[in-house]
Amino acid sequence: MTKPTFAEIRIGTKKTDLYLSPGDDLRLEVDLLNTNFTFSGKGAEANNYLWQSAVIQKKSSRFKNQDIIELEANDFIIGLDTMAKAMNTFYSRYTSKHPLPKNVSTLLKANNELLVLAFAQNYADAYFGSFATKDKMPIRLKELTNTLFFDTTLLYSGLINYTGMLDYYYRQKFYNPFIKPTDTPQKIDSIRHIL
Repeated sequence: MTKPTFAEIRIGTKKTDLYLSPGDDLRLEVDLLNTNFTFSGKGAEANNYLWQSAVIQKKSSRFKNQDIIELEANDFIIGLDTMAKAMNTFYSRYTSKHPLPKNVSTLLKANNELLVLAFAQNYADAYFGSFATKDKMPIRLKELTNTLFFDTTLLYSGLINYTGMLDYYYRQKFYNPFIKPTDTPQKIDSIRHIL
Protein backbone atom coordinates (compact mmCIF):
# COMPACT_ATOMS: atom_id res chain seq x y z
CA MET A 1 0.00 0.00 0.00
CA THR A 2 1.39 3.38 -0.99
CA LYS A 3 -1.21 5.72 0.52
CA PRO A 4 -3.83 5.65 3.28
CA THR A 5 -7.27 4.33 2.43
CA PHE A 6 -10.56 3.32 3.97
CA ALA A 7 -11.71 -0.29 3.77
CA GLU A 8 -14.21 -2.62 5.40
CA ILE A 9 -13.78 -5.97 7.10
CA ARG A 10 -16.57 -8.52 7.52
CA ILE A 11 -16.47 -11.52 9.79
CA GLY A 12 -19.67 -13.52 9.57
CA THR A 13 -22.49 -11.02 9.86
CA LYS A 14 -20.33 -8.46 11.68
CA LYS A 15 -18.46 -5.68 9.92
CA THR A 16 -16.50 -2.53 10.61
CA ASP A 17 -14.80 0.19 8.63
CA LEU A 18 -11.02 0.36 8.63
CA TYR A 19 -8.53 3.14 8.07
CA LEU A 20 -5.32 1.69 6.71
CA SER A 21 -2.03 3.56 6.33
CA PRO A 22 1.32 2.41 4.94
CA GLY A 23 3.32 0.89 7.78
CA ASP A 24 0.32 -0.04 9.93
CA ASP A 25 0.69 -3.23 11.93
CA LEU A 26 -2.85 -3.99 13.09
CA ARG A 27 -4.13 -6.87 15.12
CA LEU A 28 -7.84 -7.47 15.50
CA GLU A 29 -9.66 -9.28 18.28
CA VAL A 30 -13.31 -10.07 17.57
CA ASP A 31 -15.88 -11.02 20.18
CA LEU A 32 -18.78 -12.34 18.12
CA LEU A 33 -20.97 -12.97 21.16
CA ASN A 34 -20.90 -9.34 22.28
CA THR A 35 -20.29 -7.89 18.81
CA ASN A 36 -17.05 -6.16 19.63
CA PHE A 37 -13.97 -5.38 17.55
CA THR A 38 -10.78 -4.37 19.35
CA PHE A 39 -7.69 -3.26 17.44
CA SER A 40 -4.16 -3.13 18.74
CA GLY A 41 -0.79 -2.26 17.22
CA LYS A 42 0.25 0.59 14.96
CA GLY A 43 -2.86 2.26 13.49
CA ALA A 44 -5.19 0.88 16.17
CA GLU A 45 -6.39 4.26 17.48
CA ALA A 46 -8.11 5.29 14.23
CA ASN A 47 -9.70 1.87 13.79
CA ASN A 48 -10.93 1.63 17.37
CA TYR A 49 -12.44 5.08 16.81
CA LEU A 50 -14.25 3.91 13.67
CA TRP A 51 -15.69 0.87 15.46
CA GLN A 52 -16.74 2.78 18.58
CA SER A 53 -18.26 5.62 16.57
CA ALA A 54 -20.28 3.07 14.56
CA VAL A 55 -21.65 1.67 17.83
CA ILE A 56 -22.60 5.18 19.00
CA GLN A 57 -24.19 5.96 15.63
CA LYS A 58 -26.26 2.78 15.78
CA LYS A 59 -27.47 3.55 19.32
CA SER A 60 -28.26 7.17 18.49
CA SER A 61 -30.12 6.28 15.29
CA ARG A 62 -33.16 5.54 17.47
CA PHE A 63 -35.42 8.27 18.80
CA LYS A 64 -38.77 7.83 20.54
CA ASN A 65 -38.19 4.05 20.42
CA GLN A 66 -38.03 4.03 16.61
CA ASP A 67 -35.36 4.14 13.96
CA ILE A 68 -35.08 7.81 13.07
CA ILE A 69 -35.59 7.04 9.38
CA GLU A 70 -39.17 5.93 10.23
CA LEU A 71 -40.16 9.16 12.03
CA GLU A 72 -42.12 12.17 10.84
CA ALA A 73 -39.86 14.89 9.41
CA ASN A 74 -39.63 17.13 12.51
CA ASP A 75 -38.87 14.21 14.83
CA PHE A 76 -36.37 12.86 12.29
CA ILE A 77 -34.53 16.19 12.37
CA ILE A 78 -34.45 16.20 16.19
CA GLY A 79 -33.18 12.61 16.18
CA LEU A 80 -30.57 13.38 13.52
CA ASP A 81 -29.33 16.46 15.36
CA THR A 82 -29.12 14.36 18.54
CA MET A 83 -27.06 11.79 16.64
CA ALA A 84 -24.75 14.49 15.27
CA LYS A 85 -24.23 15.87 18.78
CA ALA A 86 -23.45 12.39 20.17
CA MET A 87 -20.95 11.77 17.36
CA ASN A 88 -19.26 15.15 17.85
CA THR A 89 -19.05 14.65 21.62
CA PHE A 90 -17.51 11.21 21.11
CA TYR A 91 -15.03 12.62 18.58
CA SER A 92 -13.90 15.35 21.00
CA ARG A 93 -13.52 12.97 23.94
CA TYR A 94 -11.78 10.24 21.94
CA THR A 95 -9.29 12.52 20.20
CA SER A 96 -8.42 14.25 23.47
CA LYS A 97 -7.54 10.86 25.03
CA HIS A 98 -5.99 9.33 21.90
CA PRO A 99 -4.14 11.99 19.91
CA LEU A 100 -4.21 11.15 16.21
CA PRO A 101 -2.23 12.63 13.33
CA LYS A 102 -4.01 15.78 12.10
CA ASN A 103 -4.86 14.31 8.69
CA VAL A 104 -6.39 11.19 10.28
CA SER A 105 -8.31 13.24 12.84
CA THR A 106 -9.69 15.46 10.06
CA LEU A 107 -10.82 12.44 8.04
CA LEU A 108 -12.56 10.85 11.03
CA LYS A 109 -14.38 14.08 11.86
CA ALA A 110 -15.47 14.45 8.22
CA ASN A 111 -16.70 10.85 8.28
CA ASN A 112 -19.06 11.77 11.16
CA GLU A 113 -20.40 14.78 9.26
CA LEU A 114 -20.88 12.73 6.12
CA LEU A 115 -22.77 10.06 8.02
CA VAL A 116 -25.29 12.65 9.22
CA LEU A 117 -25.63 14.04 5.69
CA ALA A 118 -26.18 10.52 4.32
CA PHE A 119 -29.03 9.95 6.78
CA ALA A 120 -30.61 13.26 5.69
CA GLN A 121 -30.21 12.42 2.02
CA ASN A 122 -31.73 8.97 2.43
CA TYR A 123 -34.64 10.38 4.41
CA ALA A 124 -35.30 13.10 1.84
CA ASP A 125 -35.27 10.55 -0.99
CA ALA A 126 -37.58 8.16 0.87
CA TYR A 127 -40.17 10.70 2.04
CA PHE A 128 -39.99 13.57 -0.41
CA GLY A 129 -39.21 11.69 -3.61
CA SER A 130 -38.30 13.56 -6.72
CA PHE A 131 -36.66 16.94 -6.86
CA ALA A 132 -40.04 18.46 -7.72
CA THR A 133 -41.41 17.73 -4.21
CA LYS A 134 -38.33 18.89 -2.28
CA ASP A 135 -40.03 22.26 -1.68
CA LYS A 136 -42.27 20.53 0.89
CA MET A 137 -39.33 19.62 3.12
CA PRO A 138 -38.76 21.34 6.48
CA ILE A 139 -36.10 24.06 6.28
CA ARG A 140 -33.56 22.16 8.43
CA LEU A 141 -33.82 19.11 6.17
CA LYS A 142 -33.34 21.34 3.10
CA GLU A 143 -30.21 22.77 4.73
CA LEU A 144 -28.82 19.30 5.36
CA THR A 145 -29.58 18.01 1.87
CA ASN A 146 -28.06 21.13 0.32
CA THR A 147 -24.78 20.77 2.21
CA LEU A 148 -21.86 19.94 -0.01
CA PHE A 149 -18.19 20.45 0.53
CA PHE A 150 -15.37 19.70 -1.87
CA ASP A 151 -12.23 18.21 -0.40
CA THR A 152 -9.62 16.44 -2.49
CA THR A 153 -8.24 14.69 0.60
CA LEU A 154 -11.63 13.07 1.15
CA LEU A 155 -11.95 12.29 -2.52
CA TYR A 156 -8.65 10.43 -2.66
CA SER A 157 -9.07 8.74 0.72
CA GLY A 158 -11.60 6.20 -0.53
CA LEU A 159 -14.11 7.33 2.10
CA ILE A 160 -17.34 5.69 0.94
CA ASN A 161 -19.59 8.27 2.64
CA TYR A 162 -17.93 11.06 0.65
CA THR A 163 -18.36 9.19 -2.61
CA GLY A 164 -22.01 8.61 -1.70
CA MET A 165 -22.57 12.29 -0.97
CA LEU A 166 -21.08 13.34 -4.31
CA ASP A 167 -23.19 10.74 -6.11
CA TYR A 168 -26.32 12.01 -4.34
CA TYR A 169 -25.67 15.57 -5.51
CA TYR A 170 -24.96 14.43 -9.03
CA ARG A 171 -28.24 12.51 -9.15
CA GLN A 172 -30.34 15.20 -7.46
CA LYS A 173 -28.83 18.42 -8.74
CA PHE A 174 -27.35 17.64 -12.14
CA TYR A 175 -29.04 14.50 -13.41
CA ASN A 176 -32.35 13.26 -12.10
CA PRO A 177 -34.02 10.63 -14.27
CA PHE A 178 -37.25 11.00 -12.27
CA ILE A 179 -37.97 14.56 -13.32
CA LYS A 180 -40.92 14.49 -15.71
CA PRO A 181 -40.47 16.04 -19.15
CA THR A 182 -43.23 18.52 -18.23
CA ASP A 183 -41.27 19.85 -15.26
CA THR A 184 -39.99 23.35 -15.86
CA PRO A 185 -36.19 23.36 -15.98
CA GLN A 186 -34.45 25.83 -13.70
CA LYS A 187 -32.11 28.41 -15.08
CA ILE A 188 -28.68 27.58 -13.72
CA ASP A 189 -26.40 30.60 -13.73
CA SER A 190 -23.76 29.40 -11.27
CA ILE A 191 -22.74 26.53 -9.05
CA ARG A 192 -24.17 28.51 -6.08
CA HIS A 193 -27.60 28.47 -7.73
CA ILE A 194 -27.57 24.69 -7.91
CA LEU A 195 -26.68 24.28 -4.26
